[in-house]
Amino acid sequence: FVHGALCISYSGQCLMSSLIGGRSGNRGTCAQCCRQPYEIYCNNVKISDEKYLLSTKDLNTLDKIGELIELGIDSFKIEGRMKRPEYVFLVVSLYRKAIDSYLKYKKIEISENDINDLKKIFNRKFTNGFLFNSLNNDIVNKFRPNHLGVEIGKVYSVKGNNVFIKLIDELHVNDGIRFLSNDYGMTIQNIYLNKNKVKQASKNDLICIKCSELPAVNSSVVKTSDYLQLKNIQENITKRMRKIDVSMDIQIKLNNKII
Repeated sequence: FVHGALCISYSGQCLMSSLIGGRSGNRGTCAQCCRQPYEIYCNNVKISDEKYLLSTKDLNTLDKIGELIELGIDSFKIEGRMKRPEYVFLVVSLYRKAIDSYLKYKKIEISENDINDLKKIFNRKFTNGFLFNSLNNDIVNKFRPNHLGVEIGKVYSVKGNNVFIKLIDELHVNDGIRFLSNDYGMTIQNIYLNKNKVKQASKNDLICIKCSELPAVNSSVVKTSDYLQLKNIQENITKRMRKIDVSMDIQIKLNNKII
């Protein structure tokens, strides 16, 4: 198992979901109780204001794949339960790239852009887990239990329902963003640059968007979905899709009668 969501318990032997949520994680119906908020007390005194005390970061071993190959492992598992096809395509493609580059050059050729793409498609922050001497590393993301996205700017000012954002990365119409100050997410419908409506904006631009739930000034803005990234992946999936002829016999029963 080299990438994806981690169980806080021993995977395949967790009773938490069954006992708390009434759904057995060992039978494939985990209720993800560990992704819920909790409070921790000592002698009836609350000792932490952090909420997601059991929610793990995502496993990511791209930079360690060579070590795993050298150990003689020839089958890698990538977690993709309930993930969108674009996520599965991108993650598998990057691990294919890492494996091929190591087998050919004895080094992992994964770029910073590759890692950024990985973060954009889905991340809860990354960890190597416990396999690579990470016992003392924090594997829990106590900030939030779902997609963090990547930071693309900060709120510069708020005037009425106009939110001005100073960008540190590009932004396009149809991208998804989230303001961290009020945890409000939205899909970008319109972007205004120097009072002109544009379809995209670049790093260092000061843009304006309309927003119904206003964030705080200086709040971080993260991109949670990248329209162009998803479009490109969808096109690649279509190009690589294989259709295979199959033959089968089908029986349909209605009121215990075969029709």
